[in-house]
Amino acid sequence: MWLFRVVVVLCILNTISTVAWGMSNDGNKPDIDQLSQKPVWLKLLHFDEKMGRSEVVSGDFFLSPDGSYDPESELVATLRAYNSPWGNDANAHPRCRFPARYLWLSQQGVLPAYESRPTQCTSLEHWALFDKVNSISFLLVSGYLGNPGSTFGHSLLKFNSNAGTERGLYDLSASYGAMIPENESTIRYIFKGIFGGYEGSFSDRFYYAQDLVYSHTEFRDVWEYVLNLSEYERRFLTFHLWEVAGKKFDYLFLTKNCAYRLSEMLEMVTGEALLTHSTLWYIPVETFHRMQEVDERRTREGKAKLVKSVRFIPSSQRKLNYLVSLLNDEERALIEDVVAHGTNDLDSKITKFDANRQQFILDTALAYYEYKLVKEQPDPDQVKIDTKTKLLLKRLQLPATLLPLPEVPYLMSPADGNPPMLVGAGIGSHPLEGEYFRLHWAPFSQESMGKNSLEGSEIVLLDTRLGIGGKQRGLFLDQLDVLRIRKLTFSTLDDTDENPWSWQLLASIERSGFATGADYEGQFRIGVGRAWKVNQSFAISTMTDISLHTLAPYGRIRPHVNVMADFGGLKWQGYGGMENRRLHPGAVAIWGGELQQNFGNEMSLQVTLHKTAQSKRAGADILWRW
Repeated sequence: MWLFRVVVVLCILNTISTVAWGMSNDGNKPDIDQLSQKPVWLKLLHFDEKMGRSEVVSGDFFLSPDGSYDPESELVATLRAYNSPWGNDANAHPRCRFPARYLWLSQQGVLPAYESRPTQCTSLEHWALFDKVNSISFLLVSGYLGNPGSTFGHSLLKFNSNAGTERGLYDLSASYGAMIPENESTIRYIFKGIFGGYEGSFSDRFYYAQDLVYSHTEFRDVWEYVLNLSEYERRFLTFHLWEVAGKKFDYLFLTKNCAYRLSEMLEMVTGEALLTHSTLWYIPVETFHRMQEVDERRTREGKAKLVKSVRFIPSSQRKLNYLVSLLNDEERALIEDVVAHGTNDLDSKITKFDANRQQFILDTALAYYEYKLVKEQPDPDQVKIDTKTKLLLKRLQLPATLLPLPEVPYLMSPADGNPPMLVGAGIGSHPLEGEYFRLHWAPFSQESMGKNSLEGSEIVLLDTRLGIGGKQRGLFLDQLDVLRIRKLTFSTLDDTDENPWSWQLLASIERSGFATGADYEGQFRIGVGRAWKVNQSFAISTMTDISLHTLAPYGRIRPHVNVMADFGGLKWQGYGGMENRRLHPGAVAIWGGELQQNFGNEMSLQVTLHKTAQSKRAGADILWRW
């Protein structure tokens, strides 16, 4: 009987304490309902008010049976659990599992005896490295066309400490991504990624694992934005990442992706609106555009910026290409001879250079083999390993140098270029329509003429031009590029192991230039070729396109040469070539060009001219981006 009374008393005390936690400051009425509707609490639960439930689908994320649908019941359960017995496994206690919730609740004045780092939470203490992490970085990774899910880039967090290398390879990093079954078909992957069917989760690992994939395997550049967070904000972000690590979420490729989830966290911690443009899609660069807007506003208000500094981390391929670009023809030929025939003749050929150039040649050759061997993991070529060893021994015979290898020049971050969405207005000219007013829109446009770091490459989706007026005196579709991609690869060394090919792809519908009665012509075009950089301002590419058309001739071949010039704010490209058409004797000349003057990041003037066998199209547009 006495045991029953003790239990009843404890239950009553627990209920009283819960109600006490839920009283307002004046003690007159409970405000748990108000507290449970605060934006930060809803963000802690990842509660979607439109859906009426949390986007976390893991049941162990909630302490209340109704917590996924009822923020108030989850708040009550969280408060009640704070003083529950620790049990045999202290790390399983809610105070160890949900430290961000309790940190925030302590700021609301409802946890007077709050302790931020209970000694019982050994797993959290070991993972978070509280006494070592001094800042947190938001990383933007460039796009990767080898994986549809990485086409628009990636973002992740890095927790910077004083330990480890300058690049922070042993720092903790956190990323979010879809959980894809093995051997998933590309079509199924794209469909489920866009329309739903996958779950996503947060994962944590040492940054060197991320660096190995992005910089050394996929050859993607990275921009590290060091955040200017207070100690409270850093701890709040760290605590919440601990809460969600390994938990499953709803995942959508265009919206509820890596950029959205991490921005959601940063928005919760800083109180800054970073998801204002996330209705239809949200790609990684959007976060960094929003952070720039935040810093512009903070600067006007005399407040500290959100971003403390930005560091460019070039891929291993870019580093190698830069080192090779600093070689003269004779030095480059020597390295190409080593790659092709080994080091047998190296001693006799390298002695013609002075000691400093010998050092640089060998350092560049070692950078090449390091790049190749990491790329070939987990089964690197033994011949390359032996050659690298011989080069290293040769390098050790030379005097040591205190001069590091030249650093790759800073490459403009995608966030410093044009925002991805485009709208425009201008005039167009077409042989069947005459002159007409034109409207231009694209939801994602990183075109070769824009202000970006793609170096002549481009990726554009749903690039739409509507005409108004002309001979039809109405609204009509002028042109729709469903997908337009160009990937330029600039070769530096003659290396049979490297893929030297550039390529492009176009799927489009445009106003027909034929006098056949058909209004529109659809085409699917793919081209392959080579590209070369003349210098930092000029590049040349040659392509041979093969295309399928909805109007005769249905199959066409188009070899052509493209010249690109980049003068900073002004860009120009022109092309010329031939296209075979059975309706005409022999091949038909095609030529054209584009000129774009960029006025800052949001506005530009674009002039285009394209000449084919049947028509000459021209246009001039003012473009705005956001």
